[in-house]
Amino acid sequence: MASPATPIGMLITVALLALFGVYGAWTAIAENSWIHALGGVVAFAACVGTAMLKAWSRYLVYLLTATLIGMWAYSVYAAVKVGYFSLYSARQITLQLAPGILLILLSCCCAYLVFRHFRDSKLRI
Repeated sequence: MASPATPIGMLITVALLALFGVYGAWTAIAENSWIHALGGVVAFAACVGTAMLKAWSRYLVYLLTATLIGMWAYSVYAAVKVGYFSLYSARQITLQLAPGILLILLSCCCAYLVFRHFRDSKLRI
């Protein structure tokens, strides 16, 4: 019996993980950063695992999502601490934070899609 097609939510997650992995590899090479290389490897592993619908991949997706949120929150905290945002209006600050917020929302959406898929799969067994 043929395996079911990969759900669209999982394909979106795989695409975003692939982009994150490429960004991590590119940044690792450009900046000679082992931490970005590690992030890229984890993203590629999560990408392959998610594409193959392996249950272990969800933990890597959760880890990447939590890491992204933590790093973004810390960068905003550091910017506030040094007074960076005091130089701009509320509208400018909103525009500066919008891409990061969008990435966090996309990451949380992907984590939820992975969670929902594997939760539903577990219930069917």
